[in-house]
Amino acid sequence: MQQRFSASSGFVRRHNAELSRLHTLRPRSSNAPYSLLGTAIDYRIRYYFEGAPNQVLVAQHGAMLLSPGQPLDLGNLMVGEPGADPGPVPYRTLEASCVSDFFRSLADLVARLPWGQVLKRDDEEMLCRYCVVLAYFDQAVRAGPQRLADSPLLRDHRPSVDKLLSVAERDWVEDLAAQSRLFHERAAGRLTEPCRLNPTFEGSNDVGGADADLILGSTLIDIKATVNPKIGRPWLWQLLGYAMLDYSDQYGIDTVGVYLSRQGHFLEWPIEELVEEIASQPTSWDTARADFRQTAAAARMLDMDQRTTD
Repeated sequence: MQQRFSASSGFVRRHNAELSRLHTLRPRSSNAPYSLLGTAIDYRIRYYFEGAPNQVLVAQHGAMLLSPGQPLDLGNLMVGEPGADPGPVPYRTLEASCVSDFFRSLADLVARLPWGQVLKRDDEEMLCRYCVVLAYFDQAVRAGPQRLADSPLLRDHRPSVDKLLSVAERDWVEDLAAQSRLFHERAAGRLTEPCRLNPTFEGSNDVGGADADLILGSTLIDIKATVNPKIGRPWLWQLLGYAMLDYSDQYGIDTVGVYLSRQGHFLEWPIEELVEEIASQPTSWDTARADFRQTAAAARMLDMDQRTTD
């Protein structure tokens, strides 16, 4: 990616001049957990779309990691049976019944809320609390459950649903609710578009796993909750990388972009135009994607060979 798409300085400079003029929503608390809130707003935005209640969540897999070897009932969000007895677990865990109660309660809440609409204040804030807990569960997958030793989620082995929801501080909830309202204001006209939430790709396993935020129509969108919106090469490489992993064009992606949730701003670019503008030398999108697939598959095979040797 670095070799092929490195001519982006003018592109980045032009867009960053525009972004510097945008108003930014910030939490009132000076020590707010920005990374956690960034994950939480990803979840909240998904619940604006009709298919969200039936979606398999990364957070569910995190919940299973935090309740290893225990039978979990995740209600209408069931993702399968847990594995065999894992033996001694070197990190704190949660009682399975408490986790099941949480997901059943979430399913009940979402089932009674209208999708695609601005919610009443109490409903919005309650859903935001659930999204904070989902973000903590999500961290168990992204960072590993053994790294959550100080997580408020794990202070009690048998927490009630109310106790789990109480880990979301008031300032965090207000911040998420403000971002949520801003998203609806800026995206209301797009909420009925065909949508794929948290999509994975045919080539995801070639790079050790990759899942995007959402695909609206034929546009792949990554949600960014940064307080300092600046486009950099990594953002562009990430977007093109996701699209390249769609080897057989399953999703028909022809445009990529970001949604800046704290600024309420969409940035989107047709893929072929983006490739033409930031490629270090002339290349077509089809050629770039084919080369990427070949390189990713070769790297995966090399990694598998090394694991076998070790």
